[in-house]
Amino acid sequence: MKTSIKSLLGAVLVAALFAGFGCSAPEELSPVDYRAWVENPDNGLLAFRELGNYRFELQYRPKDYILLKENRGAVTDAATWEAEKQSLGDLQYYSFKISSLSGNASPLENELQAPEEYYHRLAYLSNAVQEDLSLVQNGDTLPCRMLHLERTYQLAPYSQLMLAFEAPPADQGDRKLVFRDRVFGTGIVQFTLAAADLARQPQIQLTPKS
Repeated sequence: MKTSIKSLLGAVLVAALFAGFGCSAPEELSPVDYRAWVENPDNGLLAFRELGNYRFELQYRPKDYILLKENRGAVTDAATWEAEKQSLGDLQYYSFKISSLSGNASPLENELQAPEEYYHRLAYLSNAVQEDLSLVQNGDTLPCRMLHLERTYQLAPYSQLMLAFEAPPADQGDRKLVFRDRVFGTGIVQFTLAAADLARQPQIQLTPKS
């Protein structure tokens, strides 16, 4: 009986040891698989909220992911990849997408009360919305440092904002995005990205495996 208990304890210790190694060494994925992993909502870097007649989507954009998007999903030059990541500065990046639940119109055109309201919404998302976006992390409320509205000219049923916030020195803890809506009638919209999901991001494979 004692031998069985010792064997069981040994197996548990070995399993725990291997689990520890797994946590300390993130999985390495090919560029295609890495992009798919980041965009999979099951992995915690993409979140959705539906309020009123609108759907809001927050996507965390790691720097490797940004470079892949800029280079059509490929690693163009592995030797300079890290330098290109450094050129993105000490910031953390997100995309914030707004769409109408009907899917028949962009949020700029959805449920307009007057024709001029379209231009008010366009002006808001182009500039003023930056004051209504913040990121809460490590007890600090970080203002939005960069904002860009992607123009679709109403060819897509959504409006998408590219956002950047400062990256605190101690980059730990959950991250909560707060949007204080002033034009769509939804009030405060919040998203929380869990620290555990952010910490388990895989590494990108820069050179093909032989």
